[in-house]
Amino acid sequence: MKIRKSKMNEFIWLRIGDAGEYQKFDNPEKAGDYLGDSIFFSKPLQCTFLTFRSGIEITPGFTGLNYISLFWGDGEAQRTHDLSKKDRKNFLKALKFSLKENQEVEDE
Repeated sequence: MKIRKSKMNEFIWLRIGDAGEYQKFDNPEKAGDYLGDSIFFSKPLQCTFLTFRSGIEITPGFTGLNYISLFWGDGEAQRTHDLSKKDRKNFLKALKFSLKENQEVEDE
């Protein structure tokens, strides 16, 4: 898998839910892995994922105004542009892998 490098002074910004703090990442894969390690679902493989302009909804839990912010931005978390389709695909792949990996540890 080819990992997209951020443009100069651009980062992936992620905020979990409405009250979370913004976290900065160099690429979508690192953001997906972080999110997978940060949230817990009793049955993560039954979750649904909906990416949109500047975020992602994960059902159950992170929907409506409590969605997860996800976008390219400058060093101050000001949005510069949305993730491309490829960025969103790589983010979801890393997220789902991390959720599955964490579920397997819980099951042991």
